[in-house]
Amino acid sequence: MPKRGPPHKDHAFITISRAMKSYRLFRHSLRQVTGNFSAAVRLSIPYVIFAVLGQLIVTAHIDNGSEGGRYLQNIVSMSALIFGLALAVNWHRHILLEEPAVATQWMGRRVWAYFLRSTQMFLVMLLLAAPLLIWSYFAIYAWDNYDPEELSVWDYLYLPAAAVMGLFLLVCWTRLSVMLPAAALGRGIGVREVWRHTGRASWAILGLWLLSAVFFFLILMAVGMVIGLTPSHYVGVTFFLSLALDWFLTIFGISVLTTLYGHYIEGRPLV
Repeated sequence: MPKRGPPHKDHAFITISRAMKSYRLFRHSLRQVTGNFSAAVRLSIPYVIFAVLGQLIVTAHIDNGSEGGRYLQNIVSMSALIFGLALAVNWHRHILLEEPAVATQWMGRRVWAYFLRSTQMFLVMLLLAAPLLIWSYFAIYAWDNYDPEELSVWDYLYLPAAAVMGLFLLVCWTRLSVMLPAAALGRGIGVREVWRHTGRASWAILGLWLLSAVFFFLILMAVGMVIGLTPSHYVGVTFFLSLALDWFLTIFGISVLTTLYGHYIEGRPLV
C-alpha cells in the first residue's frame, strides 16, 4: 500500500485542490462570456429591450399610480421574465450544442420546461429554508421585544447560524440549478441525479461564488467611481453603466450553470 503523508499535509492538499477547482470553474465561466461576447449580445437583444423599457417606466414614473400604467408595467415585466428565460435556454444550447446564436429563435417548449424546473427548485428550496425562516421569525420577535432575561442562547446564535445556513442554501440552490441547462437541452435530469453528480462539488461551488463576489465587488466599485465622477446631467451614462452591469451579471450567472452542467453532468474538461 502507498504511504500516506502527514494528516496536515493531506488537508492542505485537499484545500488547495478545492481552491483550484473553484478558480477553474470561475475562469471557465468568465471565458465563456468573453470568448462568446458577440453571441451573448445577439441573444440578449429581446431581453435587454424589455429590461430597458421596464427601467424607463420606473424612472419616468409612467405608471403614476394609474391602472393603465400599472398594466403596462406588468406586461413589460412579464415580457422581460419570459425573454430572460429564453436567453438562458438559447445560451445553454449555443454553448453546449453549438447552435447558432439567433435571438429570434424561439424555443417555446424548452422555455416552458425551464420555467417548470425553476418552479420545482423554488419549492425544494422553500422546504430546505423552512427551519431557518421559522427560527428567523421567533428570533426577530425576541430581539424586537428585547429583554436580556428572556433571550436564550439560541437567540444569540441566530446571526452566525443564519450566515452558515445561508451559505448552505446557496450551495444547495446551485447544485439544484444544474437541472436548468438539462431542461434547456431537453434532457430529463431530476433532483436525485443532479444531487448525485454534484455530490463532491459543494466546496468548489462555495469557492466559485466567493471568487465571483470578490470579482463583481471590484467591478461594482469601479463602476461606482465612474458614476460618481460623471456630471449629474449625463444621466444616459449612469443608465448605460447600470444596465451593462446588470446584463453582465445575468449572462455570467447563466454561464456558471452552463459550466457546472458541462463539467459535472457531461464530464467536460475545464479549459
